[in-house]
Amino acid sequence: MLRFDQALECGLTELQQLLGSLPQGIHVVRDMSGCLTFVWPHILPVPAGDAQQRLHRILGRWSSGISQVLIAEDELLDASDVVASPDRRVVSVQLDEETSVNVSLIDRLASNQEWLRPPLPEIPGISLASAFSIKGGVGRSTAFAVWAWYLARIGKRVVVIDLDLEAPGIASILLDKFPDFGLTDWLIEALPGDPVDSFADECIAPWFMNSELTEGSVHVVPAFGEKSKNYIEKLGRLYVPGIDSDGTVVGLTERLHRFIGQLAASRRYDVVLVDSRAGLHDIAASVVCRLQSEVFMFARDEPQGWAAYRHLFRHLRESSSVRWNAFNDESDLRWRLKTVGAQSETQESARQALVERSYDVWLELYDVVEGDESNLFTFATNDTAAPHFPLMIPFDPRVRAVNLCSRQQLPAWDIVWSTFGPFLSAATERLDLSPTGPSP
Repeated sequence: MLRFDQALECGLTELQQLLGSLPQGIHVVRDMSGCLTFVWPHILPVPAGDAQQRLHRILGRWSSGISQVLIAEDELLDASDVVASPDRRVVSVQLDEETSVNVSLIDRLASNQEWLRPPLPEIPGISLASAFSIKGGVGRSTAFAVWAWYLARIGKRVVVIDLDLEAPGIASILLDKFPDFGLTDWLIEALPGDPVDSFADECIAPWFMNSELTEGSVHVVPAFGEKSKNYIEKLGRLYVPGIDSDGTVVGLTERLHRFIGQLAASRRYDVVLVDSRAGLHDIAASVVCRLQSEVFMFARDEPQGWAAYRHLFRHLRESSSVRWNAFNDESDLRWRLKTVGAQSETQESARQALVERSYDVWLELYDVVEGDESNLFTFATNDTAAPHFPLMIPFDPRVRAVNLCSRQQLPAWDIVWSTFGPFLSAATERLDLSPTGPSP
């Protein structure tokens, strides 16, 4: 029985045998059930009925139907929905040992579309960094909460956003009292159109330590607030696209982009730190691929985490934001990504093993070295500037369950610095931030 992974190759092979060759400009639409429609760029060179019957028979349950499995472009109700789809990507399909073809594939997915979509415009006037991890429990939220404290100590005005909406965490590390509302409330209010600017203020709370800081400050946007209601119902609507007055579709990422834009426009903050949810999810895709954020990809040195990162990187190979063979293109997504070795062991042998495993996975996203290497996005294993080379955060039981929401629970800064210091310095340097306040 033909399986999902074989259907596209099988269909293209049958078309090539039937028609002699595959033309430039062929599109393939794969619907939410995995069924295929092949869109021919011009009039078919053979009777359509014969070709449709053969293709439908070969594909079986992966055919979209005998009258739809093969169709000419000019027969589509709306050709732009295919040829100009934001989810159109060029994929290489191996037909046999000697033959591969490039086709435009449009995957109709219920979720996870955001990984390959182009980025939104950069938000001016503010530095933006995001924390991502394949798995939870790697210290991602703790590291970003501590980083917010550090940035405030050097004079930066920081706002922390808890985007781990289904398992909120970082706000509880920093706040003893939540604001009236949270990010989820704002995102839902933005569905029928942006809420008034003042509503964002009702979703932000100050950190208790702000009064003791000389110049910097930390404010927090939790996932929900003290007066939030119907939270589960709101989560179920987060991914519903809204429609602007001009007819523009506004998805979750666009609404999040507008929220951060409001924070930047207020001129009250220098830095936005976003704590994303873990896993291969649309929320994560928004911050990793579409917000033009500096992304810190947390990973413990364990096989299941690296295996999942490998699947993600293989998928990102097809992103239009990856500029192959263009080392100096600053718009390349890969320049914004940096691995973090979370809860790492301190022995040099263990640290080197982590570097090598990270490098092995990152090879999925590095350019293949062939001939002239001067313009290739590729690095040596121990190149500390490379995306794969981890910023290390050693395992330290003293700060494993750190809580920054009260004076009684606040750890001594020298303990925090002894564990997180190298990460804090390197992460701040990646944002090109220099101290405006006293030394930490």
